[in-house]
Amino acid sequence: MRPRVHDARLTSPIDVVEAAYEVSASEESWLAGVLRAATRELDAGLGAVAFVLDATPSGPRVVSPVVTRGADPAIAAKVSAAHVEVPPEASERLLSTDVDFGTLVRSFGGLDSPIVRAVQRRMGIRDAYAACARGDGTRLLEITFPSRVALSISARVEAGWRRVLYHLGTALRLRARLAALPAPAALLRPDGALVHAEAPASTRAAREALVAAARQIESARGKARREDPDGALSLWRGLVDGRWSLVDHWEAGGVRFLAAHENPPDRVDARALRPWERAVVTAFVQGATVPEIAFALGFTQASVRQALSRAVRRFGFPNTAALARVGSQGALRRLVVEAGGDRVDVLRVERTAPAGAERGGASMLTPAEREVASLVAVGLSDAEIATRRGVSVRTVSNQVARALSKTGAANRVALARMSIS
Repeated sequence: MRPRVHDARLTSPIDVVEAAYEVSASEESWLAGVLRAATRELDAGLGAVAFVLDATPSGPRVVSPVVTRGADPAIAAKVSAAHVEVPPEASERLLSTDVDFGTLVRSFGGLDSPIVRAVQRRMGIRDAYAACARGDGTRLLEITFPSRVALSISARVEAGWRRVLYHLGTALRLRARLAALPAPAALLRPDGALVHAEAPASTRAAREALVAAARQIESARGKARREDPDGALSLWRGLVDGRWSLVDHWEAGGVRFLAAHENPPDRVDARALRPWERAVVTAFVQGATVPEIAFALGFTQASVRQALSRAVRRFGFPNTAALARVGSQGALRRLVVEAGGDRVDVLRVERTAPAGAERGGASMLTPAEREVASLVAVGLSDAEIATRRGVSVRTVSNQVARALSKTGAANRVALARMSIS
């Protein structure tokens, strides 16, 4: 018997987006509305859990009500606790991107991963859909759909959910900012007619952009939301000109307008190394030892080691020895990026690909190896893949080994990422 697999869906993305922009609701009501719309698409049998997390480098903490829909209270408590008690590598993942959508098994190393096994034992589950959207700084919306069966996400559905999550992150950011600046900069009718605009929304370019966006939003809310969900989602952009959010605004008598609020994304990367950490990494890559760095910069050796450990995680190296080899195998570049008056100082690691690497990759796999790789991405074990494909476990193990060799993937996690890229 083939192992049961639940497939993620996204049939009504506009329902989730509309729920996201109910920004005047209380935090608990807002989370419940988002969860109501999302659960129709992703409930794998155990309901859903949602909350806002403050994922600071010193440790994540839940900063909102924990809202559930169809989930056992005990599982909900374990889900929120798991996010707070995550190991450093999992905590780093929370801050690694503005949005993330995947499964527990696929995101954290497959069924053999210690993190996955620990979560499975603790919650009594097989896998979970995990959706994450970042607001300002380290604030994250976390939505989890636990499951007792294997989970699968197609490339189309994953791409769609990532776009939805950008809306959720934008809405989360806007909710925080409306408390300080509640008055909109412009009001428009649903048909796009501009009713009122104040500086800086009163410029011709801003007015034209807002009018066009308002009309697209209304089109997305029309027939397209059911007849062409992907097209409707493409019409409704997360921001207008990278600056404005359009949300429903109700006047007396139930008259609906679209209100434009300034809501640019922050440019502070929560993963960024501190200036003194950049100095440590630069010296280390240039060949200085830990004692030498501590002496030259006036830090303790423990502080230097801590900075190097943070850099290893952020740059994706397996250990500090691999980071040290950057000096001979690549280059460390210090970049200063200026945009809109903001200055962002970053480090960039450029690693030289091994000779012949360009000839590898997923394109070298046979059809059977590609299918096996796609099942690895779902999180199935060799035995489960063998049952599903009607072959021996040994055959599957050999196919996985060949796929790893051909692609140059270091492990099943890397192979899984290649298979869905």
